[in-house]
Amino acid sequence: MILSVALVGTVFGCTKTVTTTTDNTTGAGTTAATTGGSTSSPTGTTGGTTGSVTAGATGGTTGSGLPTGEDIVCEGAAAPQTGVQGVPFQGVTVTPETPKSSGVTYDFSCTMCPNGALGIGGKYRYFKDDDVTLPDGTEYRETWQFFGNRFVNVIEGTDSGDNQWKTVVAEGYYFCPNPDELGSIQYKDFWNVVLVYTGADPVGAFGIEPGAVDLCFLGVETIGGADRIGLACNLFWDPAGTWQTTDEYCLLGSSFDGKECADPFE
Repeated sequence: MILSVALVGTVFGCTKTVTTTTDNTTGAGTTAATTGGSTSSPTGTTGGTTGSVTAGATGGTTGSGLPTGEDIVCEGAAAPQTGVQGVPFQGVTVTPETPKSSGVTYDFSCTMCPNGALGIGGKYRYFKDDDVTLPDGTEYRETWQFFGNRFVNVIEGTDSGDNQWKTVVAEGYYFCPNPDELGSIQYKDFWNVVLVYTGADPVGAFGIEPGAVDLCFLGVETIGGADRIGLACNLFWDPAGTWQTTDEYCLLGSSFDGKECADPFE
């Protein structure tokens, strides 16, 4: 099936629009549990990126693998988000090994969103069909919690790698790449974050492992607010600029159509 979608999102005050045509017969799950970590899809299948990811030479790391030191900020970057403790960007080199990208190295020298994308913070749950109470927790449940550019992603569902029901707690951080450093990938301005996974418990559940990296779009669905966010990921680092997952999340405590966005794990 060919899917043509127009996504509009706003991140740190910049509205981005792109129309992408994706053959979703090769979407998430085609390399589940064998190609490294990724964001999830509603069925618990994953795509993802293996290969190497190397932190920059400056600064250091914490015991959890998170960089320390001062942010390396791109020219023209957004002002740092204040009031939260994120993860400083120290430079990252990624060499994806995926069905669409093998052996190409991306050197990211700076971030466009020090300490995270403005306006996105707190805990969000996955929802579907424009109903913030779906899916039922016995089918699938997932949350993302953001602290600046640091995240914790909790997923519970059936792992397509072995068809077993699992819960995984993954953590890491994101940075906003300089579009000029995305090489030949199309829609450079659209792919505004790179997710870097630094831990997963248990390792390998849903294909998520420390060192996995995903190229994504992260944006709010309403200009001026962040009660609903969208996350679309080019898990394969496909130079054609296609995505394999596109999901929506609502901020816990917010309401839509008279229904509360509640924590699916409570």
